[in-house]
Amino acid sequence: MPVPNLFTESLTVARASASDYRNASNHSLYLTALFNPPTLTLTMTSSGVNVFRYTALLLGVTYGVYHQSVISATAKINEINREYSHKENLIQKAKAEWKKKNMPKESKTEGGGVITDPNDSRFDLEAYLTVKMADEAK
Repeated sequence: MPVPNLFTESLTVARASASDYRNASNHSLYLTALFNPPTLTLTMTSSGVNVFRYTALLLGVTYGVYHQSVISATAKINEINREYSHKENLIQKAKAEWKKKNMPKESKTEGGGVITDPNDSRFDLEAYLTVKMADEAK
């Protein structure tokens, strides 16, 4: 009995059984049937199967191209973001160095070393007023 195959339209197996030739007068036919393997005759695949095959191939190639473009676009975006953050960090470092270089010296009084700049984060109002009162008392 033939085994069905999805990609063939029909499968025919031509077998000559040995019992058909036992009573034959010619032993060569008997030996031929006994020692020759069965022959397989495969017919061409149908056009519908070929359409399915090539459609699947085309869809696979199309998906591969699309997926590769998505991967490439993601990689490009990540590279652009990495470059941007690197430039941003360089700008922040440059600003910090510029501030260090161009900041005015802290204004301190000669006597007590008290900071008199009210915009400084270390400014102490009580210490400043105490120094001012001592200067006025002199």
